[in-house]
Amino acid sequence: MKQRILTGAILLLIVIVAFLLREVNLIIFDTFIAMAIVFATAEVSRVFIRSGRENFMEVAVSYSICVYLGLIWGIYASFTLTSYLFVQIAILIIFFIISFGLSFFNKKALSQNENFKQSRLTMYEYSIQKAFKTLFVMVYPTLLLSFLYLINHIQELRLSNLAITAYAGVDLALMVLVMTFLATIAADTFAYFVGSRIGGPKLAPLISPKKTISGAIGGLFGSIIVAGVVFILFNSIATFNVSFFQAEITIWHFLIYGLFASVVSQAGDLFASYVKRRARAKDFSTIFPGHGGFMDRLDGISFNAMFTFIFVMLFFL
Repeated sequence: MKQRILTGAILLLIVIVAFLLREVNLIIFDTFIAMAIVFATAEVSRVFIRSGRENFMEVAVSYSICVYLGLIWGIYASFTLTSYLFVQIAILIIFFIISFGLSFFNKKALSQNENFKQSRLTMYEYSIQKAFKTLFVMVYPTLLLSFLYLINHIQELRLSNLAITAYAGVDLALMVLVMTFLATIAADTFAYFVGSRIGGPKLAPLISPKKTISGAIGGLFGSIIVAGVVFILFNSIATFNVSFFQAEITIWHFLIYGLFASVVSQAGDLFASYVKRRARAKDFSTIFPGHGGFMDRLDGISFNAMFTFIFVMLFFL
């Protein structure tokens, strides 16, 4: 327990430093996110390979780097949201084709591959399966976590005139990032402590034996409470108070967000547990004592980043 708390405190300090450096330049925060995504992608790919699900780790990691470079290009080219998404989808398709080609057109290496020999598949079938497994690793976690980039630059997107007027002079992206991280951390922390104290029926015993229904409920209340606190804190700032009034944002928007963010976060946690269980792995890696690897800490945020971006675009803008 002490090791887990100490490591958690260090990780929290790193996140705080990243947020502080964000005030110097948004790209610095993007770079922190990019490094975490690269490590998380490598972890997921390695777990898949260890379980016999061959994929191209080099392709998946290179894709995560290209997503980051695509973001930088988009910023300086003043991309709209549509343009950015189009570029990212194009990059994903290109890397899928590359992963297929690396297998299918390297017939000599493929013919000597023991997994291929045992699969009884044709070269085309084996190559397309390996390409899809690589695609999965590119989507989970890289594509999902890349929504953090969009959140960080949400005010640089071409928003409606109402949104531009309402949020003029405030750092909306900062507030949304704080919402995303704190709601996820609260869901995880409250679920862990409430579940440990109360116990009771298991939430999904075949996927994650330690998770309980009481813990899941605790995570729900934790996220709701934290979301309400986030509203109170930002609403106490005069500029945000005016922005919330003009955009007709109330505490109910935050409480509803907290509720669904907790559900999405815990779904992301369960999905990660499912992936690890299929691979017969306890954690994605052991880089953080008591916490596992990068993906073990980003499992909830990976789902929540996409959900938060969509929620904010629908109800805040």
